Amino acid sequence: MHPEVRKYVESVEEKFRRGGIDTRLNEIECMFLDQVFGPEFSFNFNGLHAQFRVKDYKGGNRFLDFYYESGDIRIIIEIDGYRYHVDGLTAQQYDDHQERQNDLVLSGRWILVRFTANMVMKKPMLCRRQLVQAVGKCLIVAHHCQISTVDHLWAKRKSEIVSLAVQRGIIKVQHVSQRFGVTRKTAYLWLQKLAHDGSLLPHRPTNRRITGYSVPSGTRCHEGTGH
Repeated sequence: MHPEVRKYVESVEEKFRRGGIDTRLNEIECMFLDQVFGPEFSFNFNGLHAQFRVKDYKGGNRFLDFYYESGDIRIIIEIDGYRYHVDGLTAQQYDDHQERQNDLVLSGRWILVRFTANMVMKKPMLCRRQLVQAVGKCLIVAHHCQISTVDHLWAKRKSEIVSLAVQRGIIKVQHVSQRFGVTRKTAYLWLQKLAHDGSLLPHRPTNRRITGYSVPSGTRCHEGTGH
């Protein structure tokens, strides 16, 4: 066993003892740490929690074999022994076990990876590959969420700028800069973007350079009536 794995196992079991829990990591769980997670993460176990306790929707305690969190990466790792599921559980207990997994995955941005004891013992490279794929999927999901958040932020900002233009009649770069605490260059780019999509109209006295922006007449009426 790798020295860092031994150190991690000892720290986990010491934590259990301090909490009054008589629990040890079993042979397969230690093998997972030594042959799968450890090599793939350079034996850095920061962010990895063993026998992690969570609350289900009924308020009961549930335990995950492993839970890994680092930045946007949130992975539940379950390792199932063959006899554990075939001989060790009743049908009702096995249903409850599966229900636990569904509750956790549906409760947030979690990725669930399940390995069997046989996979850990005989196919550690396959387990490592799937673990890396789970990390990649977490990052992809997080990226899409960030895009959604940025789009939402721009929609809100756009609404505020248009409302400000309705109030003032003509809105200028300095107005946006002061309102949002951004540079004049950023304010100018925002106004240009809104002019491009038709939300604002450039104001050009005597057809010269743009001195400000106003809302189209239909928008002004719409905003003014509060409909």
